[in-house]
Amino acid sequence: MPMNHFVNECLYTPQVISEAIGAWWDKRLRSDLWKFLLLMVLILAGSILTDNYYLLFMELLPVLILALYKYKARQSIRTEKERLKVIFQEETPVYYVEIGEDIYYKTPKSENRVQFSDLMDARETKSLIVLFLKGSMTLTMSKTGFKEGNYKDCLAYLKTRIKK
Repeated sequence: MPMNHFVNECLYTPQVISEAIGAWWDKRLRSDLWKFLLLMVLILAGSILTDNYYLLFMELLPVLILALYKYKARQSIRTEKERLKVIFQEETPVYYVEIGEDIYYKTPKSENRVQFSDLMDARETKSLIVLFLKGSMTLTMSKTGFKEGNYKDCLAYLKTRIKK
């Protein structure tokens, strides 16, 4: 019988912030990457077909947009790290996440429940499972922080609950 109840505790450190927010931006970038590549191919084709090689300068536009993505990712990570320092001072908060009929999470400053209908995706990174929720929110779970269940079964269960 497959497991459908998981409990995880994750120390919310600056390294976790970098990995989780980086995963969110990578997901967002990957969903748009094919559009940038298509735009670059179309500009190249248009340049060749019209013998207007000045259009090749337009190739810089998608590259600049990709650079902007990377800049915004670094800025988001920096902002979240600053927020962590302001809210928790020198304390390293523990995020408690319980997955069952819904997703319950608790930090030292708040607690909330999220329905699976608000779960957009779940991604595995080097040391985390990152849940992507509506409203550009993320929840992090440490692969080694499971008190009930394990990360492989949890990720598989979450994938069955995501509405595509």
